[in-house]
Amino acid sequence: MIGTNYISTFVLTKLLLPLLESSPVSSKIVNVASFTHRAVTDMQVDEVTVSGKRFLSSKRYPYAQIYEYSKICLLLFSFELHRQLCQMGKSHQIFVNVADPGVVETNIMQDFPASLSWLAFFVLKRLRLLQSPESGKEAIIDAALAPPGIETCSV
Repeated sequence: MIGTNYISTFVLTKLLLPLLESSPVSSKIVNVASFTHRAVTDMQVDEVTVSGKRFLSSKRYPYAQIYEYSKICLLLFSFELHRQLCQMGKSHQIFVNVADPGVVETNIMQDFPASLSWLAFFVLKRLRLLQSPESGKEAIIDAALAPPGIETCSV
């Protein structure tokens, strides 16, 4: 999960950055965040945590915790990338956005007991908090298609 949600995004962005920098038109990087990153309260940013090795010592695979950590790593990477682009004077050429689609009905809870997953989705639907995947993708598309805003490099 760390590999999919964070490391792959980090590596792909770093590989594509030279192409984006040499492009004659402005570019936009949109990373998909999750409000669940707020559950991380005592994260140590080190190689063991970022690589996911920290979680291997658990008796049970902590799905939710790893998801939360992967999303906060992605958020921190996005902020740092924006800061570095500002320092290089390239923030007007490459824009870094983060989109949070909200609570979307996906298969994220497929490894939880079926009754728990069903109950969570039932409650979220009743509270009208659960979005369809079609609705959830709109926040990401909006972030990708939005016109560039005013450059803010005070990070």
